[in-house]
Amino acid sequence: MISVIIPLYNKEPIIERSLRSVLSQDYDDFEVIVVNDGSTDHSADIVRSFNDSRIKLIEQENGGPSKARNTGTKHAKGEWIVFLDADDELLPGALRVFHRLSEEHPEIEMFCCTSVHRIKGQTGKAPLGLKEGFLRNPYAALFLGYYGTHTGDFMVSQRVALACLFDENIRRFEDVECLFRIYKKTKVYLSPEPVLIENGDYTAASHARKDIREDFVGHLDFRGKSFWERMCLYLLFIGERNHYDTQARVLYPKLYYRYDLLFTLKTLTWINSRKWSKSLLKRLIRKIQVGGVVILVCAHKADKNTRNGDVFKAIQVGADIHPDMDLGYIKDNKGKSISSRNASWSEWTAIYWGWKNIKHVEYVGVCHYRRYFDADINEQTIEKLLSGKDMLVCDYYKSTQYDIVSKGLTTALSQEDYWLFIDTVLSIHPDAKEALLKYMYDFNTFIPYSMFVAKKQLYDEYCDFIFPVLFELEKRVKGHGYSRQRRIIGYYGEWSLGLFILYRKLRIKKLNLVMDGKVVKTIYPWWRIVLGDAKRRIITWLTNGRHPQTGFHIPQDIVVGFKNDGITLRSL
Repeated sequence: MISVIIPLYNKEPIIERSLRSVLSQDYDDFEVIVVNDGSTDHSADIVRSFNDSRIKLIEQENGGPSKARNTGTKHAKGEWIVFLDADDELLPGALRVFHRLSEEHPEIEMFCCTSVHRIKGQTGKAPLGLKEGFLRNPYAALFLGYYGTHTGDFMVSQRVALACLFDENIRRFEDVECLFRIYKKTKVYLSPEPVLIENGDYTAASHARKDIREDFVGHLDFRGKSFWERMCLYLLFIGERNHYDTQARVLYPKLYYRYDLLFTLKTLTWINSRKWSKSLLKRLIRKIQVGGVVILVCAHKADKNTRNGDVFKAIQVGADIHPDMDLGYIKDNKGKSISSRNASWSEWTAIYWGWKNIKHVEYVGVCHYRRYFDADINEQTIEKLLSGKDMLVCDYYKSTQYDIVSKGLTTALSQEDYWLFIDTVLSIHPDAKEALLKYMYDFNTFIPYSMFVAKKQLYDEYCDFIFPVLFELEKRVKGHGYSRQRRIIGYYGEWSLGLFILYRKLRIKKLNLVMDGKVVKTIYPWWRIVLGDAKRRIITWLTNGRHPQTGFHIPQDIVVGFKNDGITLRSL
């Protein structure tokens, strides 16, 4: 459901048109929450005249648009929120556009569309030149005029709306202040489709206030902000300081003498005003529009360590198995999913969900509610972290107590399941035999926890490689009754990441593990690595001789067991 929240204060001439624009939408699953913020005209009476169960009118004393929107948000029943000003109108089909975007991109919690302006009864045209996709850097996009947003032309999830309530002390540019905080909570998806008519003839709040504290300009804070956010704040200050000259000098005496910021602002404005240099500027700031990083954080229960904001997207796994549980995260049964398999597949239901549902994003990764990489991963750092590498992984170097990977698998799980896995891999990917032999019999290290970050294209290639194997293995494995088998597919998926890395000859960057908020050192000194490799090579030589192993040799008792169970091996 979409909740359309309308703060109402003395909009008698226009509120009826605004309401009718919502009620006439061709998408039916919505509610309208009108918060009458102490109107002194007949605005509330007009709302009451509508005999429509979808409209809910809430009365409160005058507290400003921020307080009214917050009241509406707290009473909203919908999982999505659209804030509509009482003097604006939704275009026909607007809610259907928002619904379609949320269905196509279930990992996103904020969608920004566009608006058209109406002044003196004349409606303008929709903005041209915008491309649909992720906003990699919303602050840079705003500063360069790549797009602009307005209450009514964006939709945000209820979770984010509740986490980023409007500042009730601000009555002008309060939407800008709130949006700047929302950008840090979720990824932003931009669509060029117009959904809103901004009625400039009725706008009153955009005029400067008498008290600077009622304006976002009176609440500027440059500490801890990124370069482009600081430039957006300074641009706002430069544009509005004359309205509050005396008050602004008292609040921000240093900003009047920040000639470095002023010079940077003037330079960027000059560059952005010329076509050739504007194009170069967009390249220099690394594709302000299409890009983005989504790191799925697998969670099956609430935990204080769960990250859900910025590039991290918490996903509740096993939602089909536990329909009554709601952690407030996106669920792995939304869109294309294998949620019902979570008991034996573990985090792989989330990995599958990301494969099938995340689109138009540049990087995708997987972590766990209490396990993360020891690195600051965000939109700005991802390219540097992956410079010259294909994948970020958590490397538990020499993580097994066994001499080779195959011994670890056959000891931890079962020999029968191990040989079925080998046979299934070879039957689906016969060209992986050399990598499989080397991985199983010449390595004693595997990449744990199915944690990795890579470009979406490589993420998809990995899924194309491993999911056919896991689905087929699921059909062939028989129940043995031992405890670890309840998560057997998850285990074989986890141990397969190292195989895929070797098969594709990927370049990886190893990072330490953060477990329950504490760094676990997993990258050891070079001398320890050298000694470990020497030990492995000696044991491999003693086991297999001087020549590398060229085939798989199944123990006779396993062969007999398969025959008795009616299991036919296909490649071995």
